[in-house]
Amino acid sequence: MPRPNTNFESKKQELIEIAFELFMKKGYEDTTITDILKAAMISKGAMYHYFDKKEDILDAVINYIIALDEKRYEPILKDTNISAIGKIIKMLKSSDSDVPKEIRVAREQLSKRSISIFDYRSRELSNKRTAEVLAKIIADGVASGELKTAYPKETAQLIISSANNIHENAIENPTPENIKKQVDYFIWVLSTGLGIEQEQIEELKNLVVSQLK
Repeated sequence: MPRPNTNFESKKQELIEIAFELFMKKGYEDTTITDILKAAMISKGAMYHYFDKKEDILDAVINYIIALDEKRYEPILKDTNISAIGKIIKMLKSSDSDVPKEIRVAREQLSKRSISIFDYRSRELSNKRTAEVLAKIIADGVASGELKTAYPKETAQLIISSANNIHENAIENPTPENIKKQVDYFIWVLSTGLGIEQEQIEELKNLVVSQLK
């Protein structure tokens, strides 16, 4: 008899949460499939009903974390009374106090370890998903006439890539001169890529500066 879909998804989610706890406790590299099987009290054969390999579990765990983080942005994204730039600004203003517990745990554990597969894949998937959300905001802004670009997806990817680069650059060289240079570059990317007004540029600039302090 086919397995009920609700039971399948429930058990799969349980496995994801168990794997998350183990990855945070032991690290991804030091967590074995056997560790997950023991914690979940299932056989290897049963595991293959849900995941083909350990890397698939990793992606599922990271997507679980990303989905939790995205929930705090849902009210902003669904608010039809906020402009596209307004949504971007609100997302930037979002307080770390709103971050789900699982995200705080992941950040704390990652900060204690050297760059790992978990860290690399987290950044990769998070950037991809953030770019998708941003592309939707940009496309809506173009449709309303607020923003001007023929390439919402590519512009979103460029913005995310630039944001990551200036953040890392500012950490490596935190001088006032360099931070100003990084901020000016990022604002240039936003203004030329989205065709936004000077008043909105200034508000975004102030936000970017505050994020780099």
